[in-house]
Order: sequence, then C-alpha cells, then structure tokens
Amino acid sequence: MSNQLWNHTFKRILCFVLLASFVLTPAVRAEEVNGGQSVVDAAPETGETTQPTIATLQTPPNADASGTENLPLFPSDVVNKEVRNSNDFYFEINPARRVLEGSYVELFISHSGMLNPKHSVLTVLLDDVPLDSQYLDETNKERTSYLVDLSKHLNKPGFHKLSLVSNLESRGNICDDLRNPGNWLILHKDSLVHLNIAKSNSTPDLKWYPNPFLEKGSLTPLGTIFVVPDTMQATQLQALGKLSRFFAKQVPDSRLNYAVYKESEVTEELLANRHSIWIGHKDGWKDKGLRAATETRKQVTDPAKGYIALAPSPWNASKSLLMLEADEKTIERGADLLSEPSLYGQLQGTGAIIPDTIKIPAPSAKPQDATNHKVTFEQLGYQDMVMENVAVGHTRIQYTFPSEWDVNGKMKLKLLYRHSKALNYAESVMTVSVNNTPAASKFLNAESSDTGILEITIPKDAVVGKPSMIIDISFQLWTTKDRDTCAEASPHLGEWAIVDKASYLTVPFQDRNNYQLSNLPAPFIKGGKWDTTTFVLPENPTSKELSLFTFIRSNMGKIIDSDEGVSVALASANMKATLEKNNLIMIGGVETVPAAFWESGSLPYRMEGKTIVPTMPNMQLLPQAQNQSAMLSLSVSPWNKNKSLLLYTSTERDEISRWNDILHTPEQDGKLKGSLALVDSIDRIHTFEQPQNAPKKPGFFSNLGDKLSMDGHSLIFRFAISLLFVAVIAILGIALWKMRKRRNKTRRGRGGRRS
Repeated sequence: MSNQLWNHTFKRILCFVLLASFVLTPAVRAEEVNGGQSVVDAAPETGETTQPTIATLQTPPNADASGTENLPLFPSDVVNKEVRNSNDFYFEINPARRVLEGSYVELFISHSGMLNPKHSVLTVLLDDVPLDSQYLDETNKERTSYLVDLSKHLNKPGFHKLSLVSNLESRGNICDDLRNPGNWLILHKDSLVHLNIAKSNSTPDLKWYPNPFLEKGSLTPLGTIFVVPDTMQATQLQALGKLSRFFAKQVPDSRLNYAVYKESEVTEELLANRHSIWIGHKDGWKDKGLRAATETRKQVTDPAKGYIALAPSPWNASKSLLMLEADEKTIERGADLLSEPSLYGQLQGTGAIIPDTIKIPAPSAKPQDATNHKVTFEQLGYQDMVMENVAVGHTRIQYTFPSEWDVNGKMKLKLLYRHSKALNYAESVMTVSVNNTPAASKFLNAESSDTGILEITIPKDAVVGKPSMIIDISFQLWTTKDRDTCAEASPHLGEWAIVDKASYLTVPFQDRNNYQLSNLPAPFIKGGKWDTTTFVLPENPTSKELSLFTFIRSNMGKIIDSDEGVSVALASANMKATLEKNNLIMIGGVETVPAAFWESGSLPYRMEGKTIVPTMPNMQLLPQAQNQSAMLSLSVSPWNKNKSLLLYTSTERDEISRWNDILHTPEQDGKLKGSLALVDSIDRIHTFEQPQNAPKKPGFFSNLGDKLSMDGHSLIFRFAISLLFVAVIAILGIALWKMRKRRNKTRRGRGGRRS
C-alpha cells in the first residue's frame, strides 16, 4: 500500500469515526412519545383545584370520658374555578373512641353572583356516599354557614374521606363555562368537622396499647407524662428514648410535646389530669412511685422478674397508668417489647412479664446502591389517588428531603397509573409538574388503561436549594368523540383515573458533612442509621433537661428504623472513653458542662462565669445578649477531631426549657441556621457562622458525573466521547504506521540480499 493510499484511507476512517461519535451520542429526546409523535411537555391550561388534605381527629388529652373536637378542614381559603370540582379531606377516628350524636360538618361558603342557581350545586359525601346537596343561589352568595349531620355515618373507626363536590355553571353553555372567570366558589378556612366523642372501651386492657397513652389519629396525640426515679440509671433513659422514638414514628408529621418528670417533681395535680408512664426499678421509687407500683404489681404473678402492667391511676380512676419496672439488664427489653408492633400486638389483659429474650425484626435492607434512596407514594403516607367524574382532575404529592442529605444527581420518578377504557384517547392527556415546572405530558391510550407507566428524570436544578419537592399530577379526561358538542362535554361516569400508591421516587444522595444546624440530624445520622452517638446528660438532670432530651432523641430517631448506634450517659468522671470515641449530643446548663470543654477552643464562644464571651471572628455580642441566653452549637468534638458535638445549653439552668419551646414551633425551628444559634432574654434568635465550617463551593470535579451523564446530553459528554475515539484511532494509526515501516524495511533488506 502506497503512502498516498494509506493517508487517504486513514483520513476516511478518522472522518467516519468522528461522524459516528456524534450520531451515536444520545440526543435530547422528548420525555414521552405517543404513537411515534412527540408530546409537548406543557401542562394543560386549566384552573387549579384543591388537593386532597390529610388530617387527624383532634383529641384533647383531658377529655377521656367525653369531649368535643373541632377539626379544621383547610389551612387557608380554597377557591374552586372549574365547572366540576372535588375537594377531599381525610381524617381518622381512633379505635378507642366512638362518635356521638351532635357531630356534623360545618362549611362556610361564598360564591360568584353570576352562577346559575338551577345548575350550580355543592354536594357533601362521606366515604363516597352522598349526604346532602345545596343549590348555590342568592341565599348563600355571601359568606354563609352550611351544616350537614355526620352522627349516623361515623360508626366505624379508621380513616374517613369527606368529599366536597361542586358544579359551577353560569352561561348555560358548558363549553363557555370551562374557561369562565366568573365561575368561582370559596370554601372558607374556618370550615370544620365538629365531633362529640366518648371512650369506646371502659376496661383497661393492653390490647388497646398504645392507646390511651398515644392516640394515633389525633392532632394532639400525646396526652401522657413520663415519670422516672430521682436517682435514675442510664439504661432507664435509654428505655425512655426507645419509647419516645416509637411514639414519634406513629405520628411522624407531629412534634410531640414530651413532658418527663423526676418523681419528686411531678405533682398530684398532673397525675390526676394526665395518663402516665413510669419507667424505673423497684428500689428506685419513693412516695408516688411506690403508690403507683402498688397498683401495677397486683397485675402480674412475679413482678421481681421485670414486668409491664396497666392500671387505673390511683390519683384519678379515669386516667390510665402504665408501669415498666425492671432491673438494669431487663428494662431495655421491656421498652423493645412496647416498641415493636409484632410483640405488643400480642399483649392482652393488664400485665405481662418481660421475656428473657426479645427478637426485634431487622430493619429493611438498604438498596444495593447505598447512594440511592427509593421511596414509594405509600411510604410517604398516600394511598391510591382517585380522580373521577371530572373533566380535569388533579392530585399532589409532597416529598420533604431528609435534612442530612444533599441531592447528588438527577432524581427519577416512576409513575404507575390506570384509567377508564371509555375515554376518547385523542383528547385525554396526563401532565406532571415538579415544583410548578412542567416535567412531562402523555396521551392516554388503551395500553395504559390497565397498567400505565411514565418515567421522568427530574433535573437536580429543579430541586437544589429547596427543602421539599411538590409533584402535581393532572389528568384531562374526555369520553366524547366530538368536543364541540357542548351537550356532550360535561363529565360522565366513565371519566376516571387512578395514580397507584406503588409509584416511587429514586433519589441519589450524599451525606452532608458541613456543620450546619439546618442539616440536623446530620452528622449524627448517616446512611439511615445512628453514627455511634451518645447523649450526655448532667449527673443529676432536671425534669426540663429530661424533657428536652426525650424530644431531641425522638425527633431525630423517627426518620430511621433502629435504635442501634445510639446510647445515653450521665456525666461522670470515668466517661473519658465515651467522650473520645463517640459523636456527642450534650444537654444541660453551662454549670453542668466540664470546665475542660470551655478551654478546648472548639466552640465559637467560651464562658466566664455565666457570661458568654465570643471567640469567633466577626462575632460581637452586646451585654444584653451575653446573659440570660440559651445557646445551641454544632462543632468538632474537643475530645476527637473526627467526631462531632451538638451542645444545647443556657446561662441559667432552668432556661434550657426555652429550647423545647423553639423546637416545637416549626417557624422558630426553621430559623436555626449556621453553626451557632443564640436565644436572647426576649426570645429573639441570633445565628452565627464559623468561617471554617462554611461549606466549600463545588468545584469542577464535584459534579463531573452530571457533566458526563448519559442522561445529561451535555456538550462535555459529546466532546469526551469524540476525544476518546480520536485517541483510539490515533493509537491504531501509529501502530499501523510502525508496522508498515517495519515491513518496508524488511522488504528492502531482502531485496539487497537478492541483488
């Protein structure tokens, strides 16, 4: 082969490879293709209807025998603008309660004066059964109360669905009314469900546990106080922590207000007005504890072995008392028994001896790829979401990102759905939006009527910097063949769609490693488990310090399924190994913190008596803020530079309870940022950032995976692939050139010998 021919061939190969690299590189594609036709990713232009609301029955802790609850339906006024609207509201009635006569739903409504009273109507349904209908006319145009009796329809415990379905017409032509801005109905925020309730069971029995101590399905589910001995043991506090985490997991959307008392600090008035749970050892109780134990020891045959028992409170027989009494080695097993549904679900009667062994089911296995988290709609608290008898139906899913994670890449949404086979598929569409940005649209078809699947890639930019993600799913449902026929355009029974609760999100994540209070519970919880963390309390903690510990322990732990890796210690002189080995969460007034700690320099401040002295650059405190304040700091542990320390403290020991008030208020809790938060004497929150703890700005290589992602379709990816092809061809070309040169040299040598 001549040099000219070789050069020409090599150039052709190189051009072919470069062209192939661009052709084979994935091109930007439409999210979905229907019958070969790309569907535009835009939401249909419709008025927005209210999303389903999930709430619970409000049960005041002091109203056991009977009581009245007013359950708000909406957090704010709801405006309906479609021709047909459906607003669903879910609430739960606890099995330990029954609903009495005089229960009703009261709606406060107002509407447009343009509505045609002959065709505009509001219907109330309970569990999809119509209860009453009301024309929308001149009598209720202005704000009006509308009552519907519920007494005879709430005779079963569990979840109930209250539906408010409205039909709004004004012009007598439904095609015009579909986009008529004069069609509107307001459901005012002070609408409510009024319930008269009473106890459904009068005899104490462990088969009702965790009732009445925790009433799942209540807006105030915890009507219970906890009592521990004055001279307590760390194992008793560990048992308290396990129980508190269990309670918190039952009502994950609530911030339970734990009230924990030392025996000498609990009053008889409290005991007479609240249920109580006692955790201790028979040798630790004094006056009140002995009185409580006297009642509960009667319920078991051998109380010395350690037991759980239920009895009427000796201070008020209408209140219940639960005793967990056991020695140091047994008491945690008792807490495990009361925290595991497969075990406490077997309890009955009024007492049980704690078994010698407790088998706790292992937490659900983590996915093979530990950097991806899969969560179904059902795990987020949603059931199958049904949209029916509406031309346009909406539903909404909200997912709050765990604070200890950073989203590290593109999220995936796999949406499973089904719908009516009677639809006109040419006019029936579904659309998905993420944080108010359209993400995908798809025509419905015969195949998707049984098992529809829509997979969506959610760009990282759509969720970065946001605490949660809102997914709006909309269906346009038409059964008619001709949309111009107005008489046929109204909703029909065959118009329905269901979003399956098995739909799921896949979230790529990485643990956060910077010291930010807003990232809690990181760095103490990583990868779905505790990272060897010890709660350190003063040697003789107060009731306020115990209550704060219980809330922090439960609120952090409710996001995981295990108590492994977390412990409790009471401050002592011989705990050096614990301080050096573990992450630490310390709770107590400044006088309870070891002096060596303030001298370590790891905190952004130090204490001179009860005065705060800043040590952090650019941090200045005026005299008014240096005293009578409460402090929260997140820093490197002074005992181990590879471990972390979270310190809740206050200049006056009793002021530690101010942290309880702040943490129970979402608005206040949301203000805790930076690495140091200080609450002054008038409850203002001041935050400070340590410069060395500020998160580093992401560099080029920190998101290189996204830049080179197959789904990213980025220019960098294309260039990298092309460069790789060029390099391979160059190497092959050099190798072939050397082989050809060696072959020519050999031929010349042979020719010289023949001559």
